[in-house]
Amino acid sequence: SVVGSNDIEFLTNSTERMRILSGGGITFNGDTTAANALSDYEEGTFTPTFVHQSGGEASNYNNNSSGQYVKIGKMVWVNVSWSMGTISTGPGSLYAGIGGFPFVADGSAGGAPWYTNINVPNGHATFQISNNYNYGIFYSQRDDNNYNTISPGDISSNDNFYITFCYKTD
Repeated sequence: SVVGSNDIEFLTNSTERMRILSGGGITFNGDTTAANALSDYEEGTFTPTFVHQSGGEASNYNNNSSGQYVKIGKMVWVNVSWSMGTISTGPGSLYAGIGGFPFVADGSAGGAPWYTNINVPNGHATFQISNNYNYGIFYSQRDDNNYNTISPGDISSNDNFYITFCYKTD
């Protein structure tokens, strides 16, 4: 039914289940607050890049990677599949990471990649994207809560990694 504000309501047994707000967005179960409305949905692909700590792309490597994302509201789910191919020069820094994410992070988030052949010093690999960046850095997490960065030299030709994680954006 259409209500006075030109919103469209969807009812079952006289109970509102969903509403399309005239100003945009969808709310559920009688909620009419615009701030709670789902107003954005997007799916797509992106090309991940091999980066250093300031987000600059490495040179002299074959990028055999793919990335997919789903954005719902302010949350972005990403999936990266990476096969390094050949590399002759790393990013030239102390940190190795992945860049090219489709949206800048609002807050920090991370995940644990699945990987083969990557030299992970003193622990297990983790990944973190930080506030206001669209790239993230690999870390080696140890049991005593200390961490080391994974350097470009730890990633070689034919190394593979896969990571799926979620982060918040504006």
